Amino acid sequence: MNDNNLNGFKGYLISKSAVNEKYAPYYVRWVSSCYAFVNQSLSDVLTNGQKQDFLKHFAKNHEDWQVKQAEAALLPRCKRRLKPLRQKRELSSKPQYIL
Repeated sequence: MNDNNLNGFKGYLISKSAVNEKYAPYYVRWVSSCYAFVNQSLSDVLTNGQKQDFLKHFAKNHEDWQVKQAEAALLPRCKRRLKPLRQKRELSSKPQYIL
């Protein structure tokens, strides 16, 4: 993932009130870390197994509250909020954000 995609993703989360602006950088960091861990593109949809594998690995070196925050960043409700972008992907040249 490149920085432009991540900045756009952060802005999208804030504009849709998916997360408080104060916490958006952390959500972006956890999602980015998860995608890097499973070696997937931001445009790919992650399986629950991939997310759980990441969270288990993540928990080894992070505080409980950070693991909970990362889990919240990967929750299906975020996926539902971002789902319309997946349907419009073919119509737009702008980066799309899918969890």
